[in-house]
Amino acid sequence: KKDMTASTEDELQTENLMRLRAKRVFPDSSPTLPLSERHGFTEVTPVFSREQAVKEAERCLSCDLICNLCVTVCPNRANQVYQTPPTEVSLPVYLYENGALTITSEKKVAVKQGTQIVNITDLCNECGNCETFCPTDGAPYKDKPRLHLEERTFNDETVNALLIDSDGEHVRLRMKAADGEHVLIQKSGHVIVYEGPKISGQIKKVRDSKANWEVEEVLPGAKLQQGENIDMGEAFKLDVLLTGLLRSIGYILNVTVPNHHP
Repeated sequence: KKDMTASTEDELQTENLMRLRAKRVFPDSSPTLPLSERHGFTEVTPVFSREQAVKEAERCLSCDLICNLCVTVCPNRANQVYQTPPTEVSLPVYLYENGALTITSEKKVAVKQGTQIVNITDLCNECGNCETFCPTDGAPYKDKPRLHLEERTFNDETVNALLIDSDGEHVRLRMKAADGEHVLIQKSGHVIVYEGPKISGQIKKVRDSKANWEVEEVLPGAKLQQGENIDMGEAFKLDVLLTGLLRSIGYILNVTVPNHHP
């Protein structure tokens, strides 16, 4: 086990948790005091013994690690699971003044949970089933990233819309957000080109002990305001999202993935 990589451990944890969810284990019925004896201070429902408490705790499905309930209740399989290894990188923070970007500090951004959910909008009829069953009072079909398989439907949306395409050499992810359209192109396994409303640039992923990104070029975007601080956090999020989707549900996507792609 000591030789096992972090990603392998995550995969085994996911597999074990999903196996646990496949078995329905009913709780033990708690003994209660008969009605004829309820005329004193004796507890009606006694506390669990240590053995009973341990047995009951073993029924926990660890929803804080993996929930996936919105996937299982979707009648159209529009909600899909994708896996991405937990990652943390250090990104420079820029200050925009007098038409130039100057590094002022460093910011750490991270993805801590390896199991994520995406909504395939072309399969979703917005029945609201996932919203009804969501244990955290969410609406997955609206809250989760909404991935379009066709450019026609992507063009009809204004926010929270994703589209993946490829020219055979590079894979591109387009995202519509409240501030405009963000575009990320994975040129190779280690080079990323990002264009956003406020900042654009080219990044080289460096797989060192700090998992840093080398920003090779950076330019201010049309919507960047004088005196505003900005970083490449959106590029990081899109790269993690695109890599996870291609690895986990690439069979759904109508794109050609180059051989050099991670």
